[in-house]
Amino acid sequence: MQGSSQVPAGSHLLATPFTPDTAPPGLSVRRRWFVAPLLLLAFGLAAAAMQSSFPQMTYEYGRFIRDLGQDPSLLLPKQASIAIRPLFASLLILFALFAAGPWRRRLRLLAMSLGLYISLTILVDVALARLSAVGGPSPFMAYGNVIAGLVGIFVVAIAVFANARLPEDVRVERELPLRWLPLALLALAVAASAAVAVATEDLAGGYIHDHLDNLPLLGGSGSAIVIFFIALPVALCLLGAIAGFFRRRPRRGECLSVAFIVPARDEEGLIGTCIHAIADAAAAYPGAVEAIVIENGSSDGTAAEASDAFDSHPLLRSRLIECPALGKSRALNVGLARAQADVIVRIDADTLVTPELLVKAIPHFWDPRVGGVGALPVPRESKGWIAHMRAIETYYGAAFKRIAQNVADCVTVLPGATVAYRRSILIQLGGFAEGVNGEDADITVRVGRLGYRVVADWRIRTYTDVPHNLSQLREQRMRWSRGLYHMVGRNRSAISMRQGLRGMWMLPWASFMMFRKLMLVPFAVAALAMIVAHPSTLPLHEIAAAGAIVIGVQLIQMIAVVLFYRQPGLVMVLPSYLVFRLIVTYYALETLLTLAFEPSGEMEAVSQRPLLSLVPETELHYDEAEPVPIPINSEA
Repeated sequence: MQGSSQVPAGSHLLATPFTPDTAPPGLSVRRRWFVAPLLLLAFGLAAAAMQSSFPQMTYEYGRFIRDLGQDPSLLLPKQASIAIRPLFASLLILFALFAAGPWRRRLRLLAMSLGLYISLTILVDVALARLSAVGGPSPFMAYGNVIAGLVGIFVVAIAVFANARLPEDVRVERELPLRWLPLALLALAVAASAAVAVATEDLAGGYIHDHLDNLPLLGGSGSAIVIFFIALPVALCLLGAIAGFFRRRPRRGECLSVAFIVPARDEEGLIGTCIHAIADAAAAYPGAVEAIVIENGSSDGTAAEASDAFDSHPLLRSRLIECPALGKSRALNVGLARAQADVIVRIDADTLVTPELLVKAIPHFWDPRVGGVGALPVPRESKGWIAHMRAIETYYGAAFKRIAQNVADCVTVLPGATVAYRRSILIQLGGFAEGVNGEDADITVRVGRLGYRVVADWRIRTYTDVPHNLSQLREQRMRWSRGLYHMVGRNRSAISMRQGLRGMWMLPWASFMMFRKLMLVPFAVAALAMIVAHPSTLPLHEIAAAGAIVIGVQLIQMIAVVLFYRQPGLVMVLPSYLVFRLIVTYYALETLLTLAFEPSGEMEAVSQRPLLSLVPETELHYDEAEPVPIPINSEA
């Protein structure tokens, strides 16, 4: 478990105590608000300045690739362009200049990223040029430009994780034997998706290229690469449904005891309704249930409201504990140290569970190989633009993509809004990581690394609060973005240890996808700058390729997903999702610029300490009452 590191006086690193609303000390750098806008402005100006040179660049680079590949027959089609390559190269240069850290570290970042991108791009273009001689795609049309963009994203990810200051790696040894069924299902899904991509290209490729290639958001959708990524999660979901039909159900088990742990900081007006919902779930479950609220340094009436709510439910065994404001993870660990139940359900104080939560979740734990169960966190409010956007994200991410990850047993996060774990596993792993963001993703991955299954069950719904304004949205998204860096940093040994598909595939893929999304804002700014500067020479194929890379696949999938879950109203607001993506991606770009590119010796490493070595806490409310047994529904 991670602890807070002390930062020397006068350091530019964040030195404030870690709370859920601040970046962890030692891992983040305080940046001025105008750093990200300056980076985007510089990139837009660079794109506009280079635009008139793109045709000549394409001609010269085409000759270079022809000579290097020893292919005198290589021709440049009329619409050929290499614009995405110099654009990516200039973005890598600017990122190194604007990154946080001393000049020697930024020069190292520049040399690594630019050198790797140039080398890989030339190798790929030479290979595509040779393939084009025998009827393959040209390296300078849609296919080649999409691949060049993917290479750039790969290079950015490698450069950041190789140079940024991240939490120390945690080694977790696997306990349960490797399950081969998820690997077989993934291989089958990959083969089926590839077949769909090839068949679509053969049967409808001409029509798609003629009618869709110039649409900025769906451009390149005729590419087999893009079609493959549309089909893969669908294939996984279908195979999962088929496998579930034949899967042997676990034998009915006992009613495991449950402890709800609710960290609460300034949650007046929310914590009371949260406790009432927990009491309803406890009343519907025949096993022993207790609720533990950890008051985490609130400045409002959170403690009083929680105590009053507990008093109104005398049959619910309850505890109210006060601990210092050292972050949500510390509060969770205080509760974990006090709980004695078989299953721990951690809940955010702004979340409402349904009465059937335990009736649906606990049967998963009858299978001894299951270590964690997550729910579908639906927004509590259905009004407002941000609430609609979050609903789209929830149905797409948690009720579609995460269900596909279930099939391959490679779920990387069970959202902390509501998630259940075996207490013995949490104790074994040392509790929740402190001093980092993304403790929910980190514990999910570590439970999976032990060999236990983590299950995202879309049938278990909870209702959670959403940001009410852009300021709250910014704080949330910067914390989430930073959490992904920290989760990957703490679990990078899962890749080298080859710990299942979660380590060998999903962690690298999640990193790649994070940087793919980051490209949306810079390239949108570049496209706008080129439109303003030279609208008559705008490289539509470049914009189409970039659109296919960053948003085209998701838009197609989202329409199908929200219709499947009978949310037609969300289809009407789906076009504005691009604006939402631009906003949250901008916040993610801000987060990237706060990463500390410092050598490890210049900062104190985040420490690891035993779960029970906690600062003293105060018990404010303790009730030993037991719940009244109620028969459980055997059909759950």
